[in-house]
Amino acid sequence: MGCDDGGDEGTDEAATESGDTTGAGTDAGTEAGTTDAGSETAGDTAGDTAADTTGDTTGDTTDTTGGGAFCDTDPGWGPLTVGAPVKHITGFDHTGAEFNSCELYGTPVIFDIAAVWCGPCNDVSNYLANGGSDPFGGGLGDQLSTRINAGTIKWVTTLVQDANSGPATVDNAAQWDGMYHNANIPVVVGDGDIQMLPNYFMLGCWPSAFVADHEMNWMGFDDCMTWNQLVAVVNAYP
Repeated sequence: MGCDDGGDEGTDEAATESGDTTGAGTDAGTEAGTTDAGSETAGDTAGDTAADTTGDTTGDTTDTTGGGAFCDTDPGWGPLTVGAPVKHITGFDHTGAEFNSCELYGTPVIFDIAAVWCGPCNDVSNYLANGGSDPFGGGLGDQLSTRINAGTIKWVTTLVQDANSGPATVDNAAQWDGMYHNANIPVVVGDGDIQMLPNYFMLGCWPSAFVADHEMNWMGFDDCMTWNQLVAVVNAYP
């Protein structure tokens, strides 16, 4: 069973990504998607393309990690194509601290688009926190976990919707982290950038994962069919 808008509880198949209607994939690495964006929250900032220069602007320009000069200029919402620069995605993490994705420069980043009501989203976060049955299939989950826990790859859970398909709050993020705590995975919420993500990505399935390379350029996009974009980042960053 897939995730419907507004909170069906999970899925009988841990490897399945779900949209507003279920797809047909049956193997362990298959996502079930739809082109219907369903209960996505559009966000009031859909038309905002202005550069956001929030973040650390005092870093050493020679830094290869941690943002540095990269945080000085936000490229904004550019084209969703491989090689295009990633906007500085801002919000608040599960502790209430400000978050800016530019500070992860130097390490590839997987942006996990999740919702409280989505069973497979819970399954993915539970696996990355607690292990158990691999929702990715084919040993991919173990490879991802190893790299996330070693800091080779960053995983960011962007919690977009609450249990009622409304905007997720810091309290929701704190509860999520409490259930699925991994010290290497921030749970990020917030108006603006976070609420814009489903529209920007033209989201069709939950969860969805989008990959930026270590220079914060887009590397791979979720197609609601396979986890190929995650295989690619694992292979590129052993």
